[in-house]
Amino acid sequence: AHEGDQTEDPDESSLYNPVTLSKFISLSSQVIFTLLEERASRHGYTHTFKPTSESKISNSGAVFSQNPVLSGRSPIFLYPISAQSFVSCYSKPKTEGLVSSSGLSCTWTIQKVSDPVNYLVSNSPHRCACVSAYNLSIVFAGCEDGSICLWDLNEPESM
Repeated sequence: AHEGDQTEDPDESSLYNPVTLSKFISLSSQVIFTLLEERASRHGYTHTFKPTSESKISNSGAVFSQNPVLSGRSPIFLYPISAQSFVSCYSKPKTEGLVSSSGLSCTWTIQKVSDPVNYLVSNSPHRCACVSAYNLSIVFAGCEDGSICLWDLNEPESM
């Protein structure tokens, strides 16, 4: 460590900006692939390392709820709330129905992937979502019609 460097509070080290992290991973993967190709050529390997859309970070995964509310909808955006939970935005359903034009996001916990913790619904489809940096129970969603919706997850559900 250099003189004058400030150390991070351990509690803050678990928080990160997913956009910055995504950019870092994207840029660093290009460097890693280049280094792997250089190393392979030095050792006489003929395989080349090319980043593709089929590259995988993990070989396994979890299937989240097959809930009828999510039927016909595809997840289009994920945002971490904490190390144990996240919010997901869903596309319009492929078939017309009662909530076919509604925007839908869900909050999830990794301990229970069978059902969402919360359903967040609005009049317009959601394109992205995030949580407040100051209060993780406040969720925002950006909608197709340009509106921004806000939910307080600590508030009781309304009928």
